[in-house]
Amino acid sequence: MMGTIFILLDAVFLLLLFAYLVRNTEAGKGFWSKAYHMLLLGWLKVDIAMAQGMEYVHISLSHICKGYHYTTAGAERIRRKEQHLREFRQEQKGQAEVYRKREKYNRKIPE
Repeated sequence: MMGTIFILLDAVFLLLLFAYLVRNTEAGKGFWSKAYHMLLLGWLKVDIAMAQGMEYVHISLSHICKGYHYTTAGAERIRRKEQHLREFRQEQKGQAEVYRKREKYNRKIPE
């Protein structure tokens, strides 16, 4: 009986932990925002690297196997991912500039 209760409590705990991790949060606020941005940038870079690696596999398969035809959809997908990474960096840069401007705006002007 106690084992069943512990399994049920573990399942509820894991469900709450999963809900906490999946929640939609504002990236620019909070204690972990810098770590969140670094992890997101790392994930984007890993995703692009994996896509490029798979692109090389498709190219080599098209050269080795005559029945396998290479399409340019993979290159377009990589280009979109790199564009998304550039846009994310520009967005973060813009938010940092707005924060700096707001910080300077609140200073007192000496007379």
